[in-house]
Amino acid sequence: MASTLVDGRVPRERGAKVDIDGHVIYADSVRDLYAQILQYLSRNKAWDRVVKLVPYKTSSRRFLIAKSPVHPNGNPFVVPVEHRGLYMESHKNYQTAISQLARFLSKCGSTLTYLGA
Repeated sequence: MASTLVDGRVPRERGAKVDIDGHVIYADSVRDLYAQILQYLSRNKAWDRVVKLVPYKTSSRRFLIAKSPVHPNGNPFVVPVEHRGLYMESHKNYQTAISQLARFLSKCGSTLTYLGA
């Protein structure tokens, strides 16, 4: 059974396979995953729902996605991914990246499922 969380992954293992609303994405890195997710959302008429949720905080000090690559505490994004004027912070491990992305996407009306590496 597929899980949204990345269970049992070796910490430095690279790559992920996810399903977003029936569309499978193979990504080489968190940065690549976030770039492909943004492109998918942009192409599939979900962009307005995404923009309405921006900026999206993952904590009082960090954004997952924002209109500029700067966290609420003033620090710049470490590994920003830009698409159509929005920035995602991809400096995170796979487990954190996928769980935060799944929560964000559920608020956009989309479903993300982790399928493996």
